[in-house]
Amino acid sequence: MPSLDDFLSRIQTDYAFYLQFRQNPGEALTDYDLSADERDALTGSGLELSARLGQTILSLTSTKNVVALGSAELELNVTTALARPQVQQVIDKIREADTPDGRLTAISTLMEHIG
Repeated sequence: MPSLDDFLSRIQTDYAFYLQFRQNPGEALTDYDLSADERDALTGSGLELSARLGQTILSLTSTKNVVALGSAELELNVTTALARPQVQQVIDKIREADTPDGRLTAISTLMEHIG
């Protein structure tokens, strides 16, 4: 059964899984072999996790670029995401790239900024 490390790797690389986790953390974690503390840390608020670790941590279930539309619906807030200066800079790098590898690198960076 997948572990916490497997979960952390997947949530960083699988955007559909990330959105599933945001909408229903309990369901997304069903297939993972996690201790009660690990499960609580992943599904609790960022404040709870920060207190446990003694450092500031942002919750996995919040982001600047995604807004809740209803009880469980999430949607990318394109206007907010595109208005960020960092995002505009990366978009400029995509436009300026003259090789496929250069564009791919810039697109990967854009995905990280958008969340």
